[in-house]
Amino acid sequence: MTDAQAQAAEDLWGQRASRDRLARIAAMAPTIGLDPAQVRLELQCAPNPEGAWETMVSLRAIEAEDLHQRSVACAVLADIKAQRGDAAALGLLREEALLKLKKLAKTARVVPGIKVQILPGAGAHLHDICRAMAAEPVATIEEELRNPRLPNPACPAKSGALDRGYCTCRYTAWKEDWVIDRPQR
Repeated sequence: MTDAQAQAAEDLWGQRASRDRLARIAAMAPTIGLDPAQVRLELQCAPNPEGAWETMVSLRAIEAEDLHQRSVACAVLADIKAQRGDAAALGLLREEALLKLKKLAKTARVVPGIKVQILPGAGAHLHDICRAMAAEPVATIEEELRNPRLPNPACPAKSGALDRGYCTCRYTAWKEDWVIDRPQR
């Protein structure tokens, strides 16, 4: 293979990687309330697709009326920032947790008696500190809103260029008379 052929092959691989990356991004769009086809079109026209995606997600994290969409947008944005080592990712994780609590508070108006339980992070992010938090007693939503335990700043979890604090524990609804069979970790 000549140098010119090698460069052409490298360019094709780069284009394919870019297309695959845009497809993955567009597939996430509905979770934050965006149309995947529109997102793909805008990203294809953007000089910096990753920057354009970050802007779109940032706007959804601020403007989405649906709390779930805002929460997911915060999580996606936290991941984007963590990959660059931006400590703002940790604040976005906090906002994601607070939005989850606010959504649970709305549910509690319909289903009285709901409290919150902490589910530990999964996979490589499961640490002793996560197990300890999951073993703590359930709390009222109001208690957690006043003094949220998530994300845990002492969490040793890493993500991207952030070497700790990327807590993947999550709040979940809990009610005394619910029997939920969750796999043991």
